[in-house]
Amino acid sequence: MTSEFHPFQQLLTSAQAGDAECFYAVAVCYATAYGVPADNEQALYWYKKAWKHQHNSETAMAIARIYFHQHNTRNAVYWLEKAVDLGDACAAFEYVQHLMGKKKIKSDILLWQLLTKVVASSDISDEQRNQAFDMIKELSKQ
Repeated sequence: MTSEFHPFQQLLTSAQAGDAECFYAVAVCYATAYGVPADNEQALYWYKKAWKHQHNSETAMAIARIYFHQHNTRNAVYWLEKAVDLGDACAAFEYVQHLMGKKKIKSDILLWQLLTKVVASSDISDEQRNQAFDMIKELSKQ
């Protein structure tokens, strides 16, 4: 009798046993329905465990995106800000898009700071950079 290889089950077993290197991978599986039904609550649980192990912007962004998907803007922005604080230009770009999509913008200074990070970064795409320049032009008109 042969047993099938189930990578998700192995990851989950290792994560449940405390293998911190598996926390993020298990979260991704739940978030993307890779080998398991999609489950945002489980994804959040494992992403947050991964965050406690290692603070990185990729994890913060993943958490923010789930919260945005759940229409929980307050928590989404909290995690976006964590990613921005870690120097993530893509997070800064998403934050700017969020702020510019709102009817009331709290602070133009914040937008300028975020856009400066975006255009100065080599980690963003040319399309994002061009969009950021367009946003700067729009802000300059106000």
